[in-house]
Amino acid sequence: TWVCKNNHKCTSMVSNVLHNEAGCLECSESSRSLGKYLSRLKDKDFLYLLIFTNEVELFAKCGRSFNIINRIKSFPSAYDIRLIGSISDSHDNIYDKEQELHRLLKEFHITPKIKFGGSKNECFDVKCLENTSIKSLFNI
Repeated sequence: TWVCKNNHKCTSMVSNVLHNEAGCLECSESSRSLGKYLSRLKDKDFLYLLIFTNEVELFAKCGRSFNIINRIKSFPSAYDIRLIGSISDSHDNIYDKEQELHRLLKEFHITPKIKFGGSKNECFDVKCLENTSIKSLFNI
């Protein structure tokens, strides 16, 4: 347990805080608006496109993360995961681009059999890879 600069008691692992992956949950919740971190608008962020496969599923996931490698490591080990592409920019711009892509790909939305963080709105049939905006954005 540790205390943040706003005097909140926190339980995040110190290593996560040092690597900018987690911090004070109370501060984070108060500075976030539906996934947009208002305190990190200028921070470098990544928009990524992943392919998830296993014996029974094949789908794409379009999401954003400040640390792609750690994000990939957080997914269920039941999937083989391949990074198709990524772009980086400020969190403010990446968040907006992610929302735009999710709206664009809405018709391809699927729900994976194994639930995980981000699986509700960010997973799509691989047919979405034929979309010219996706091809152009991720250079595929």
